Amino acid sequence: MPQLNYRLRLDDRWQANVGIFSEFIYGQQTTGQTINWEFRPLHLNLQAFVAYQLDPAFNLALGYQGAQRQLNQMPADREHRLMQQLTWSTSWGKYRWQLRSRTEQRFFRQQNDQVVHRWRLRTAFDFPLNGERLDPGESFCNLQAEGLVNPFQQDGWQRREWRFYLGWGRMLAGGQRWETGPEWRTRIRNAASDRSRAFYWRLSLSLP
Repeated sequence: MPQLNYRLRLDDRWQANVGIFSEFIYGQQTTGQTINWEFRPLHLNLQAFVAYQLDPAFNLALGYQGAQRQLNQMPADREHRLMQQLTWSTSWGKYRWQLRSRTEQRFFRQQNDQVVHRWRLRTAFDFPLNGERLDPGESFCNLQAEGLVNPFQQDGWQRREWRFYLGWGRMLAGGQRWETGPEWRTRIRNAASDRSRAFYWRLSLSLP
């Protein structure tokens, strides 16, 4: 999951974020069968946010994401996504805790562009590994857990999904940073609520 982010600070309260990221699959296994090893792209996404800092603890953001999905199939699916999110954060010395709630309205070409609502709640905990603050040349750890649910679909709450991430990164000169680590996800595959389990490796570069 390579990802590139760029942040533009407009003033003390407003900022814009643009990101491009993709997903590739390396291996896939169906119950009772051997693993099918095949490296191929799955999704390509472009995402943009405008964020406003309400006060030191709360950040409000509106965003859009456009995606080409299932690139291994023809024709590929297309998704448009509108996003609204509220982030709360607090710190204890060098330790920072964030709680992010996000609502999404998703429109898929394969579903005749009918809206699909999804709610997400993510908690994140990060801290520098050296010293009391993160300076250029120093490393940090980032832990995340997120739950996702489609509240207005049949059995939406029972069909919720989970994501867990453990990241390690490094602050570079000029406020740039890179980060990498494993992520584990559950997904609902079909109407029978069969779950798939995916193991990802994330690699991201953020520019100020």
